[in-house]
Amino acid sequence: MIQWVFGPRANKWNPELVTIYKAGKDIRVMVWEAFWAGGRTNLYIIDRDFKSTKYRYSANLYLEVLDNQVVKYYKEGLIFIQDNALIYTASSVKEWFANYDI
Repeated sequence: MIQWVFGPRANKWNPELVTIYKAGKDIRVMVWEAFWAGGRTNLYIIDRDFKSTKYRYSANLYLEVLDNQVVKYYKEGLIFIQDNALIYTASSVKEWFANYDI
């Protein structure tokens, strides 16, 4: 069951604003955004990689995020933090960060 809440943030727990519907399968969407004091990137929706095993998220798609978002917004002195998800720790991603000296 998925619940979407529409309305002002202050009213997010108001049951009158919640629309509930059932989905045949769980809907999962991976989104990416970076933020820092005084700024943030755009919210980037990562599509599934239909060339990968089981149509999962891949390091190749994450590299697209890095090329489209990090290159545009990163400034020297910012600290880039991410967890240890497999697509973040792939050798191609580590190489990307090394190439950009991040």
